[in-house]
Amino acid sequence: MHDSNLVARLTIAQLRGIFAGEIRDWADVGGPNRRIDFYNRDRESGTRHFIQEHVLDGEPFSRLARDVSSSALLVGAVSRSANAIGYSGVAYSPGSRVLRIAKDDSSHAVKPTAETVASGKYPLSRPLFYYVDPGSQSTELSSFLAWVLSPEGQEVVSFVGYFSPHGEPTAAASDTAARRPPVTAALGDNVVQLTPENMEQQGFRLAVAVARALRTDQRRVTIVFASTGRSIARIDGVTLRIGDDAEIPLALEDDLTLRFTMRTETIRRTTLHLTRKAEDDRSWVVRLADFTAL
Repeated sequence: MHDSNLVARLTIAQLRGIFAGEIRDWADVGGPNRRIDFYNRDRESGTRHFIQEHVLDGEPFSRLARDVSSSALLVGAVSRSANAIGYSGVAYSPGSRVLRIAKDDSSHAVKPTAETVASGKYPLSRPLFYYVDPGSQSTELSSFLAWVLSPEGQEVVSFVGYFSPHGEPTAAASDTAARRPPVTAALGDNVVQLTPENMEQQGFRLAVAVARALRTDQRRVTIVFASTGRSIARIDGVTLRIGDDAEIPLALEDDLTLRFTMRTETIRRTTLHLTRKAEDDRSWVVRLADFTAL
């Protein structure tokens, strides 16, 4: 919901009333005397089906709902409207205020976190599964599944905004990651490593901020590309690489800002790769550890 709305909690019953169109004013749930604008996912959305089953008990959504074709668009619409409320997976929530939800009037209202989801305290969560043929003899499939369940694979789960079912990494896994040497990019003739010292000379205005996250072993990373930098307009693609373990394509939005959460030792192994829109194929590499003290 919008940051200006002072409603701090809702019960499942109140959500049901809002999503069904029976509650149409924020004053009815302890908020300001304003109409409620409910943004809903489109009919093809799995999240919509989950909410319809677990909040509306299979009943239809309000005919006043505004259907939106993606979670990113829904969160964007909610973040711009003082009257709005909607739902999405937690990975898409940055940019809006996440409400505390209670099962009923007598229950404690909680936000979705790794702990509340894993323990079942947060009432609206669902697992995501891989389905595989148990008789498959594919070594590639076995290797992929092993990587998914490894600390490196679960790091990607956390990076994209979801919660790992495995909780905190084991001490052995953390020690192994910590012993790995920092990433150093293998630079070609047309690749430039950006540092705080040469950044402006290369035409970039790049700010990297690292703040403590909810978990003590994690940091919240914010990377801002100032639009005044002359090189940013020529960037065609952005890829985040976590050592040799993962390569994640990213999208620069209109505000040219990237935000994500990572374990501290992983930041030391992480690089950002910027590809230029030009025939000369020039690209830049940013080591996050160069821009912050860890």
